[in-house]
Amino acid sequence: MDTDIPVICSWVRTRQVLQLVSGDAADFLTPALLSGWLARAQIAIVVADEVANQPAGFCTLSCLEVPHLPASYVEICHLIVAPEFRHLFIGSRLVRAAKSLAHDFGYRFVCCRVTPTNKWALALARAQGFQEFTNIKDWLPHGFRWFRFALVGSTNTNTRTEHL
Repeated sequence: MDTDIPVICSWVRTRQVLQLVSGDAADFLTPALLSGWLARAQIAIVVADEVANQPAGFCTLSCLEVPHLPASYVEICHLIVAPEFRHLFIGSRLVRAAKSLAHDFGYRFVCCRVTPTNKWALALARAQGFQEFTNIKDWLPHGFRWFRFALVGSTNTNTRTEHL
């Protein structure tokens, strides 16, 4: 929801934190940057704290962040967890939801790029069963560690213009 935008932006207050989840050059996450992420996303996923009716975690599924991404892949992008909800498996919930939606959309693989210094994201990718494939495909942008998860039984029947 539009009311979630300032809340999500408040989680990323420094350039260092922004660089863990984005290649954008800024000092912090702004509504304009977040709106750009949403415009390039096939879908945005939000995990909410039902008691406070506030978002607790956010990510997107996108086919537009990586040039030449094969049609059988979708990327989990910009995964962020509210500081007060870290270590409560919000990231795991987001990834599970992303994998489920990607399967429903008909993709064969979910991929994600991780900044090499983001130890929490590296651990999350491994814990969620992703396999590293850094430097294996020539369409992968350099400077990241790349992980993918094979979605069993998927058939890619979606079109790249579908937005939800």
